[in-house]
Amino acid sequence: MLEITYSSHINQKIQTESREKLEKENEELNRVYDEWWYDDVRSSLNLPFDESILKNCSELFKKVDDASVIVVVWIWWPWLAAKSIYQATNWVLANEDPSNDKNIYYADTTDSLYIEQIKRILKKHIENWKKVLINIISKSWKTTETLANFSVLVDFLEENQPDWRNYVVVTTGRQSELWKNWEENWFHLLSLPEPVGWRYSAFSSVWIFPLKFMWVNCERLLEWARDAVLNWLQEDIFKNHSMSTANVIYNWRKKIFDLAIFSNQFDDIWKWYKQLMWESLSKEFSKDWTRRVNAWINPDYNIWSTLLHSITQTYLSSIWSRDRIIGILNIKSNNEDLPLKPSKWLDSIIEGIFGLNLSQIMEVLPKWVKMALEKRKVLFMEMEIDEINEYNVGYLLQMFMIQMMYLGALYGVNPFDQPDVERYKIFLKDLLKEAKSKI
Repeated sequence: MLEITYSSHINQKIQTESREKLEKENEELNRVYDEWWYDDVRSSLNLPFDESILKNCSELFKKVDDASVIVVVWIWWPWLAAKSIYQATNWVLANEDPSNDKNIYYADTTDSLYIEQIKRILKKHIENWKKVLINIISKSWKTTETLANFSVLVDFLEENQPDWRNYVVVTTGRQSELWKNWEENWFHLLSLPEPVGWRYSAFSSVWIFPLKFMWVNCERLLEWARDAVLNWLQEDIFKNHSMSTANVIYNWRKKIFDLAIFSNQFDDIWKWYKQLMWESLSKEFSKDWTRRVNAWINPDYNIWSTLLHSITQTYLSSIWSRDRIIGILNIKSNNEDLPLKPSKWLDSIIEGIFGLNLSQIMEVLPKWVKMALEKRKVLFMEMEIDEINEYNVGYLLQMFMIQMMYLGALYGVNPFDQPDVERYKIFLKDLLKEAKSKI
């Protein structure tokens, strides 16, 4: 379960203008949920309720479950989201889990050294009689970086794995050229409902298939995501965490939303959230393109338990903290308790920790941080879950995505489009044509 509290210096009062915007967006979200169909950009709300997604992913998994390795090919969004769920609910060091017979790698950038290292790892697996599976994710089938990596890795698979076609999964939009011509390729295909954008593709085949491959309990993950949707659609702003946190972030007009975590298991969730906020809210023009709004909020994140000394010095002794609000993600109960046993070598050097365990020490850190921030009047909100599991992680991720929809309404921007990304793609292709002409 998720609980959210605010520092004493945060006034949660809702301005009339903000209330009207939030209530209007809430009505739209409820309309999309009630109509239950993929005909609106907000339709990602319906993904956790779509039983066909899990069914299709499970059936496909049965066809390729003899593979030991999956390579997810795309840029950041899908693999980072799936990776964040896996690391939060299983092992942070994913491929070192001795209880899991599967390995996962991510080809997310056209870094030739990195891709070559992946190829060498895959070669070792194949030499040890293990099957390799490639899952490329591209909605339009036009993203240069993704197609380049896919080309290199499929060539490698064709050269080294005779039945390679049986181990290529393509997740794409039904309007893409590949989907239209799938009979010529004979790859396994998974789709994403057309109005749903990649940023909000959680709980679609984009995430579910690689997670299913890695033995994540997707049924439980989706169960919490469904509960989250029902919670975050209620009209009471103070009970609707997506709405209340969006209201606080917007009304305090801070330029930076600083994400503070105290567990390595949430590292990639915050990376994913950072990308989600950046691309959803950083817009030059209003939703209707009639006004220049220059909406911008910079999400920052750090593992505070790792950087506590430098962060403490920076936040508590300078004006640097005045232009930000801090979001603390805390875990009430850790599943692992590693006791500190008395030692004749250390007893005389270190006092006050023996007899405790690592979890108890970690519990003290956010308590001290909150006390220090309160004293310095630094604004913060604390998001606390009772434990790390698929249930809570699904709930948290769904809350963040719906929070972006409410923030988009407050800032007056479209949180679903990416106009500058589309312009970048055009410029990139022009530059690549120019480079090719010089060969």
